Amino acid sequence: MYRGSQDSLAETIERLEAELAEMRGLSRAPRWRMRALVVLTCASVLSSVLLAMACMASHARTQALERHMVDAARVFETRSQDLDTCVFLAQRQEREITQCKVEWNQMSAQLDAKPASLADGDRAPPGPSR
Repeated sequence: MYRGSQDSLAETIERLEAELAEMRGLSRAPRWRMRALVVLTCASVLSSVLLAMACMASHARTQALERHMVDAARVFETRSQDLDTCVFLAQRQEREITQCKVEWNQMSAQLDAKPASLADGDRAPPGPSR
């Protein structure tokens, strides 16, 4: 069957052993390829799981930062309103102080003007003395 008319038995055995070695080599190669594919698939699945966990952690961190920013904006708005109130009260107090200074200057001017009229012989109005 495998033996030709010109081949000897030794040559036929040699040729069959070579074919058998080649077939064994071919049957081993898919095992290594299959192992490589399994290892690569496992590595891909593991990296996908790790990346999914990283995405979930990043999403949670983003939500926490958004809540923090909303809280910070609320605090900023409250403090801004407090500052506006303080500025308004300070301006009102400054106006009242300015009004008091104006009234004080008017009274001082009136008091400075009265001693001249008293020198003319007018009597000082009765009232509490200082």
